[in-house]
Amino acid sequence: MQCAACRFWITSRVNSYDDNSVINTFLAPSGYGHCEQLNLDTVCDFGCNRYAEGNNHEQVTYKTGAPWQNWKYGPCPDCKGVGCHMVELRPACGHCAGLGKVRYYDDGYIADKSWDHPKEKEIKKRLREQGIVDPASLSDPGLILSEFKKRDEGVLEGGTL
Repeated sequence: MQCAACRFWITSRVNSYDDNSVINTFLAPSGYGHCEQLNLDTVCDFGCNRYAEGNNHEQVTYKTGAPWQNWKYGPCPDCKGVGCHMVELRPACGHCAGLGKVRYYDDGYIADKSWDHPKEKEIKKRLREQGIVDPASLSDPGLILSEFKKRDEGVLEGGTL
């Protein structure tokens, strides 16, 4: 059987978000795909003994919030994940503050030592100006998205957060 007719053969991966954005995280070259069973890239007529019929070759991951609200930890791009230990006599990395890890946001932003995405900083600043300082309210994606919808619809003064 050919990979092009196998359900394990993936040619693209996308993340779909609550705010209707879609980010493509993997796109195989024409005629190629990634076999989820063998964990390797193959040509469309490779064929193997782990074939299972199916022809949906796009893998979609649904995530809450917006791309800038989703992140994962990864090694600091400046110190390559080495970080800084208290016993060392060198200054802490300016990017990760010596932790060796930073947040990699789905929209491509790599956080600095403050950890926050610039949009999150904007929202926190705007909410502080409005007298809202409860950190729990800032973790609610619904509140954050509603603030951006208000901005986009021109409801907020000045049209910005």
